Order: sequence, then C-alpha cells, then structure tokens
Amino acid sequence: MTAILQALYLFAPILLASGLSAFVLRYDLWRGLRRPIDGGRSWHGKRVFGDSKTWRGLVVAMIGCIAGAGVQKVVLSDYLASIALVDYSQLDVVLFGAAMGFGAIAGELPNSFIKRRLGIAPGKTTTGPLAVLFYIWDQVDLLIGAWPLVLGWVCPRIEVVVASFALALTIHPIVSLVGFLIGARRSAR
Repeated sequence: MTAILQALYLFAPILLASGLSAFVLRYDLWRGLRRPIDGGRSWHGKRVFGDSKTWRGLVVAMIGCIAGAGVQKVVLSDYLASIALVDYSQLDVVLFGAAMGFGAIAGELPNSFIKRRLGIAPGKTTTGPLAVLFYIWDQVDLLIGAWPLVLGWVCPRIEVVVASFALALTIHPIVSLVGFLIGARRSAR
C-alpha cells in the first residue's frame, strides 16, 4: 500500500496538469498555442503526430506539474513527508515540474507517431490483436516519458514503479471519461 501512495503522491502533479488541461480545452484558452507540435508536417504521406499534440498541451502540462510540485512543497510537504519520495524542502519546483510535464507529453509522442503510421486517428484505437496493446500504451505512455526525467530527483523501489503503472491503468481511463463528459475531449478513452 505504501508504494501505491508514494507513486500517487509523486505523480499527483500530472493529475493537476490533467485538470488544468481539461479547463483550458473546455474553454479553448491560450488559442495561440493551439498549434501542432509537428507543425503540420508529414512523414511518408502521414502526419508525424497529428493535430491533437499541441504546444498548448505541452505548456499546460508543464505549468500544471510546476503548480502541483509547488503545492506539494509549500502546502503538503509537512503533512505527507512519510510518503514523499522527493525532498520537497530542497526541490526546485520549476525544474522538477517542468521535467515531469515535459516527460509526460514526450512520452505520448511515440504512441501518436506509431498510430499515425497505422492510420489510427487521434483519440481512436484499433481493433484486433493490437487493440489491447494500444489501450495499455495509451494509459501508460505519459509515465514512460515522465519516469526517466524524474529519476534525477527520485531513486524509486521497483514496487513504486510498478504501482505507478497500475495506477495509470486505473486512473487514466477515469480522467479521460471525465474530460469527455465535460467537453474537454472528443472521446471517452
């Protein structure tokens, strides 16, 4: 149970970033950043990442994670020190939060790249034997990118890493559903 709480607390800034993202998308804020990261470029006749991977998403992820790490440092560190994997008293929240947010978005890009190669539209999935693989990858891709970048601050036990992926498989679909229900996402997955 400790590993689950530690993983949840470590990556809580990503949850805050998801909430911020839902708000920004729902009200179409920061329109100037609503440009695709791939600049509309194609590779072998297919978009590199597609329109759903934007600079706005990257900025929102980084700002949300910085804010989340700030709350952990300033508000929660005394109360939740027993489950913290990071020494928040010494933490540069801007660097840590930016790394986590950047890693989360960077982790989604290979998934998007492969899906575009296979002709799978953004927000959609495939059928057949690849369906399960892509479903799991869709849920955990942000951790695949975030973990390597937070390792400068954290030396986790394997149980914490496993717990983080189990949590992502559980929480990410719920977050996606909520985003869809409030109009921030085009699909519930």
